[in-house]
Amino acid sequence: MDYPHISLHTSQEELIEHFTLTPDERYLLQHRRKEKNILGFAVLLKTFLYLGFPARRKEDVPVPVISWLSRQLNVGHEEYEWYNWKDSLWDIHVASIRDFTGFRPGNGDDFQAVVQWLVDKAQSHPARSKMFAAAIQRCRHL
Repeated sequence: MDYPHISLHTSQEELIEHFTLTPDERYLLQHRRKEKNILGFAVLLKTFLYLGFPARRKEDVPVPVISWLSRQLNVGHEEYEWYNWKDSLWDIHVASIRDFTGFRPGNGDDFQAVVQWLVDKAQSHPARSKMFAAAIQRCRHL
């Protein structure tokens, strides 16, 4: 089973559906000053929304996603290279995204709720990979 990730071969339809900035998301970007932070925040936001968590490394975000977002923002895609992944500003950006989305880190009670949900739904997900996918969808829903 693969950990959820963004495909390196993201189609144009997927880019449009999952990585097009909404007006509310664009409003969040107005608070960023430097182009590298505008693009970095946009990439972090859209990948967070797509995956349900921030990508582990900036290299895990495919070039088509970065290019698609850079074109929407009229920012050079190379600015992404200068965005500092997992530093103090990144932490502030993640906190802002969590506030915006309502996402929060899971806790022990959340873990127990997902385990119980999986036990209850085990019969309807006979394959391990399907159960894994269902658990991820459940966590995103919660």
